Amino acid sequence: MMFESIARVKELRKRYNHKMFQSGVPVFRAFEELEAQILSSGVLERKVKELAAIGISIVAGCYGCIEYHVTAALEQGATRKEVEEMAALAICMGGGTAQWAARYVFQVLEELEHKGAGTDL
Repeated sequence: MMFESIARVKELRKRYNHKMFQSGVPVFRAFEELEAQILSSGVLERKVKELAAIGISIVAGCYGCIEYHVTAALEQGATRKEVEEMAALAICMGGGTAQWAARYVFQVLEELEHKGAGTDL
């Protein structure tokens, strides 16, 4: 396996999000609310925002973000080809370093496909 399984990435995100929220530092919850607000449909539909977030996550090299936004984009009706095209765009914008993170998109798609996520891959 190239990267940790998406189940492990999700488990770590949930565990440590909980710890952050329980810390009592209000900025953690405020940031979560800001993210939820901006990702909701507005002028741009949520699917488009999730696809954009995939590209940004690849360029930033945030593997947890990649898993989260690929899953969310598929749940919002994105196709595998749309996700793959966004990964290609991210590589063009981010260069060689983005190519490594873009590989994780394919692992997430593969694991979701094998899991039978009920998405149209």
